[in-house]
Amino acid sequence: MSASSVARHPLETAGRIGYAFKGVLYLLLGLLAVDTALDGGSTEGQRGALQTVAESSFGSILLTLLGIGLAAYAAWRLAMAVLDPEQQGTDAHGLVKRAGYLISAVSYGTLAYAAYRILQGGSASGGSGGAEEGAQQALALPGGRFVLAAVALAVLGYGGYEFIRAHKASFMDNLSLTGEAAKRRDAIRTIGRAGLVARGVVYGIIGLALGVAAYRYDPEAARGLDGALSTLRDQPYGAVLLAIVGLGLAAYGLYCGVNARYRRFEGDQ
Repeated sequence: MSASSVARHPLETAGRIGYAFKGVLYLLLGLLAVDTALDGGSTEGQRGALQTVAESSFGSILLTLLGIGLAAYAAWRLAMAVLDPEQQGTDAHGLVKRAGYLISAVSYGTLAYAAYRILQGGSASGGSGGAEEGAQQALALPGGRFVLAAVALAVLGYGGYEFIRAHKASFMDNLSLTGEAAKRRDAIRTIGRAGLVARGVVYGIIGLALGVAAYRYDPEAARGLDGALSTLRDQPYGAVLLAIVGLGLAAYGLYCGVNARYRRFEGDQ
C-alpha cells in the first residue's frame, strides 16, 4: 500500500461514515414530512429532526452516534475543500466546488454541534428562526440587502444545480457499482433523481424566500428547511405536495446510504 493510499484512508472512512449518518438524518426528515402531511402538525427542519431523535427510546445513544456521524461528514467536506484530494484545482470552477465543500462542512458541523447542545440539555435552535436571524445579520451589514440577495441567488443556483444533476444523473459517475450492485443501477438512479429533485424544490423555496427578504428588507420573510416545507403545506393540495417532497427527501437519505457503500473515492479503481 502506498503512502498516498494510507493518507487517503482516514478521509474515505470519514466520508463513508458521514454519508451513512447524513442518510439517516434525511430519511428521518422525509418520514417526518410525510407524517405531517398525513396527520397535520408542524413541519420539522434538520434541528427538529435531531430533537425528535433525542426524545425517542435510547435517544441519547442515537443522537450521540448521529452527532459523531455528522461531524465525520463535516470533517470530510472540510478536507475536500482544503486538501483538494479530488484535484479540483484553483481555477474558477475548482474554487466554486471547493467553496461548496467548505459551506457543506460548516453546515453539517453546525448540525453536529446542535446535537451536542441537545445532549447537554440545551436547545437545538435554528429552523426558520435561524434563517431569520441570519437574514437579519446580513441586512445589518453595509450593503446588506445586496449581500442577502447574493446569498439568495447562490441558494437558488444550488437548487437549480440539483435539478441538473437529477436530469443528467451525473451522480452515477461517482458510484462504483459492480456485481450484484450493478443489477440495481436503474433503481439507484431513480432513487438518486427523486432525492435530488426534492432537494432542488426545497432549496428553490429557501432561495426565493431569501430573495423576498432582501427585496422587502424584511428578515422575517426568510425561511429555513422547516419553513420551506411549511410553505409547501400551505399551497393548494399542500398535503400532497408535502408528502411527495417528503418521500423525495427520504429517497435522498437512501441515496446517501448508497454513497456510504459504493461511492468512488479518489484513488479507487
